[in-house]
Amino acid sequence: MRILIPLIAAAALPLAALAGTETTVSSGKDKTVQPVECVTDPLDTIIATSDYGFHQDMKRGDGNIEVEHNNFELDRRIPLDFLSWPNVQCGQWFLRLGADYERFDFSIHNEDRLPNTLQSISGVIALEYLVNDKTALLIETRPGVYFQHKINSGSFDAPTNIATVIPIRDDKLYIVAGVTISGLAEYPVFPIGGILWHINDKWDLRAYLPDPRLVYQLSDNVEFYAGGELVGGAYKTDNRQVTPAKLSGAVITYDEVRAGAGITWKARPLTLDFGAGYTVQSEFNYNRAGESFTTHPAPYVRLTARLDF
Repeated sequence: MRILIPLIAAAALPLAALAGTETTVSSGKDKTVQPVECVTDPLDTIIATSDYGFHQDMKRGDGNIEVEHNNFELDRRIPLDFLSWPNVQCGQWFLRLGADYERFDFSIHNEDRLPNTLQSISGVIALEYLVNDKTALLIETRPGVYFQHKINSGSFDAPTNIATVIPIRDDKLYIVAGVTISGLAEYPVFPIGGILWHINDKWDLRAYLPDPRLVYQLSDNVEFYAGGELVGGAYKTDNRQVTPAKLSGAVITYDEVRAGAGITWKARPLTLDFGAGYTVQSEFNYNRAGESFTTHPAPYVRLTARLDF
């Protein structure tokens, strides 16, 4: 499964909860209706992520790896003023266009069946409905090439995510539901889901992919969190000298399952997110060739910087 789900990434909320309401102020017999002030939705976004996974021993053989991962994305939102449905206060449709580059570099010892690099170059095309700078509905595809070192026709894919939010109880509990689609992935069509629970003014449970978290809001600018993270994707490897030969030019799915904690600092337009913890398991799965390689747990560190204009 290609883990590309920026899915309601900020704090997915349904339309009803995000709409805002008019505030009524009473003074004797006079009532004044004060409209809610809408948040300005950013049009340009730059996201850079860098993380490092320390020494991980393989569960098969005597090999070990270390992993350096970098990701850079640039997006531009174009307002679609001609679309009015569902006509929610502070709601706006956008076409989001962008580009993304992601790369995993593996320092591998005593194991020649694994690729030393996996990378992707893709466009970003998304239709999204924002309400007060929160994504309520999302249809996103990332057509591009997902490869080792050499690009060929077999490395093209267009991972696609469709997601929405369903209210369960007032403005406190919601279900996140959708589907992710990828031609290279082990499961071409895979359902996705989770929950968002506003426990109180300080605590949120954001239990949805790719980074489920329990969040404590210290202030408007600082959050602490603990939770998990899924990182990885599906790629076409190069034709190379490897035993068994069926791994040459094979499709591989690489996934990391992480558990950790971190801190998020927001001072718009800049957001910094620092996390650290353990990679519970990394897996290289040649699913079409019937070979899989996994690792033992090891520590990791991660830093994400985001600019919204």
